[in-house]
Amino acid sequence: VTLLLSRGANPRLQDRRGQDALMKLVRRDFLGPAEGCAWSWEPQFGSRLLGPALESSGPMTLESAKVAGEADPDCVGFSYGMAQSDEDEDGRYYVTLHGAPPSPASK
Repeated sequence: VTLLLSRGANPRLQDRRGQDALMKLVRRDFLGPAEGCAWSWEPQFGSRLLGPALESSGPMTLESAKVAGEADPDCVGFSYGMAQSDEDEDGRYYVTLHGAPPSPASK
């Protein structure tokens, strides 16, 4: 498991049917997140992310947004709102991935 994660395997990536055959084989061996892979996605209502919007923003599911955020080294969080009319049939929202805000010294 450690070797797979050190080579860039992502336990959240999925095929068309929502399954990753390789990770299904080793997932049962996970006792917790691998070293350096502990992500915590916690909603913070009433807060605004001040960083710039990243290019990978767009319509996606919340699970896809988590995967995109974890894959982008510049991402510090994401915000989401309703897609075109309401939540799409497939559970997609308009997700904006945010980078780190500029430091006060660079203003």
